[in-house]
Amino acid sequence: MLSSPPPPSPTLSYFQRDLFAPSTPIPTQSCCPSAVVLQIQTAVLIPDYNRFYDEPPSNFDPHYIPIADGSLVTPVFANDLAYAYRLLLLLGLLAMLFFSNLVASVSHLGRARTCSKMLFRTLVISQFLAFASVMPVIFSFFLDSVDCTAVLISTHAAGFLSLTLLMSGIYGVKVYKCLENSVFVLVVLVLSSCAITAVAVLDLTRVKGIHRISGSCTRANSWSLTSLYLLLQFAQSLFICLCFLYAVWKSRNSPVARGRMSIRLSMDESTPQDQQDLNEVHSGRRGWWDYVPTREPTPPSPHPDGFSIIRSLQAVFSRLFYNRSNAVPLERGHSVVGRHSGPDYPHLSQDRTSDRSNSKSRDLPPVDTKGRLSPAPSSSSRFSRYIPRMELFRNVCYTAIITACHVLVAILSIVGLNFTSGLPVTGWISLNWAVASILTVHSFGRVVRRHERDHYIQLVANWCGGRAGYERSRERTVTRHKSPYRRLRGVMGGESVDQDNPFDETRALTQSCLSWDSRFSHISRSPSSPSEASSIVRSPSSQMLPVSIPSPTAQFPTASRRTTQSSL
Repeated sequence: MLSSPPPPSPTLSYFQRDLFAPSTPIPTQSCCPSAVVLQIQTAVLIPDYNRFYDEPPSNFDPHYIPIADGSLVTPVFANDLAYAYRLLLLLGLLAMLFFSNLVASVSHLGRARTCSKMLFRTLVISQFLAFASVMPVIFSFFLDSVDCTAVLISTHAAGFLSLTLLMSGIYGVKVYKCLENSVFVLVVLVLSSCAITAVAVLDLTRVKGIHRISGSCTRANSWSLTSLYLLLQFAQSLFICLCFLYAVWKSRNSPVARGRMSIRLSMDESTPQDQQDLNEVHSGRRGWWDYVPTREPTPPSPHPDGFSIIRSLQAVFSRLFYNRSNAVPLERGHSVVGRHSGPDYPHLSQDRTSDRSNSKSRDLPPVDTKGRLSPAPSSSSRFSRYIPRMELFRNVCYTAIITACHVLVAILSIVGLNFTSGLPVTGWISLNWAVASILTVHSFGRVVRRHERDHYIQLVANWCGGRAGYERSRERTVTRHKSPYRRLRGVMGGESVDQDNPFDETRALTQSCLSWDSRFSHISRSPSSPSEASSIVRSPSSQMLPVSIPSPTAQFPTASRRTTQSSL
């Protein structure tokens, strides 16, 4: 039996040390380069030929590119090195982008003024996973000892989970809430999320990583399941986009969609607590001086959510041209029967009540967080039905545009994945991922800024600053028209001051600090001097607390020219 001959041993490389002089004479200056010709004859073994070349081995004609140091490189190595440069640049940009989004999402989580921060926490987790998924691939460029399979599994798992949280966990929940907890939307989102997760897990089990010639890690097997994952992601993005467009279309005929707001007036509706306060006010009459005419309650509107434009304009103009002189005061203070008060002198009684109310409005501190000046619903409690309706509609439109961008980028990713292009497969996936992250973080930033603006409106300092300026200008105007004798009469002691006379012009301010509302009963004293009153008015920013803005429907008594003004 003939035995097969042993395989030939590979030819060893050898170098011929014969140096040939160049055709041109070598310059004698040492600063000039010297050319050297080196003759090399060797045999090169290619362990995995089919990985780098597509043509059959019989037709293989190698080409080598010499570089400046005498090395010879193949075109495959040159192309792989250029690809590694582009990939490293792309990964660096993604790492910087995801880190910036992570910082922004953490800031949004801390600044958010919502009861439920589930979506904000989901955004933070998504951006953290995105940043963590990029770092192992970057490390593989500098460490040859890493396991490429483990690197790719961790990267793909974090990337799939991050993108799924963005689409299903954030936009899916948004569209589910936007369509009033639709069961159909919930079922479709759950099924699509389960399908995407199953494909992602199956793809992770088949991942096999190898080192590239340039040193980084790459995937050895095909990207077929990755293409299926992108198709499912595209289908889910398209469904979410269509749901948001349907929500915008369904609200197209609302006043909010046309830039109007259906505003109900403050006295058209009242809470049970407000009705109880009104009953307590009207039940404690002591005589004719506390008589307050009652007003018939306005019947509630049969359509509280949708007023016609005619009824809305009629209600607004009726409030604008409301005759304040015929208004019924909501409540009277503790009356003190004077020598001229009675049915025969109603104007004096009204003047006395106005003087006391005006003095009380100056003496009381500008901050009151426990009660309101009017039994009508406060303006701050109605902000959620006034301004944010248009803001929420715009937010829905903006979210619909974001999901449309996701659909467009998903289409580009699928096309680029199946056709040869200048951008690699990971580049198209990263493009879809980056666009989704940027638009999502920007959308959450808009929500946070809207919440901060609403909170800024309700800060007491932003309202009391204008009040202090108004009081100072009003003080200067009234003091300018006063005679020096009238201002200094009580100070110089020219006349005795009657503390019991409510009509005396120089009576002490402490006599008028009694509250006309039981909610101000905790204020036990008024400022003892004008300087103390000035410090109260000038320091509104010392208590940065939300304020219940006085209702515009509350009727306050007009100030009298005879009221003594405190100097600011």
